[in-house]
Amino acid sequence: MKRLFLIRHAKSSWKYRGLRDHDRPLNGRGRGQLELMRDVVQAQGALDGPVFCSTARRARLTVEGLLAGAVQPRVEFDSRL
Repeated sequence: MKRLFLIRHAKSSWKYRGLRDHDRPLNGRGRGQLELMRDVVQAQGALDGPVFCSTARRARLTVEGLLAGAVQPRVEFDSRL
């Protein structure tokens, strides 16, 4: 049976007021969340198939953090997400 995992980006920063929403990075709390999320996401096999990700900086940083140390799946970035 195929499974679909929907994962929201980690906590993003509102510190940089001049940035467009699309360009906001993760904040310290978000980077800490990645540590907790990584093992769970990898154990559930959420990264075993293709990964579709927004082009927003916070989403890309979340995917990169979740993939750290994992077999690298195909990641497709799509600005419509």
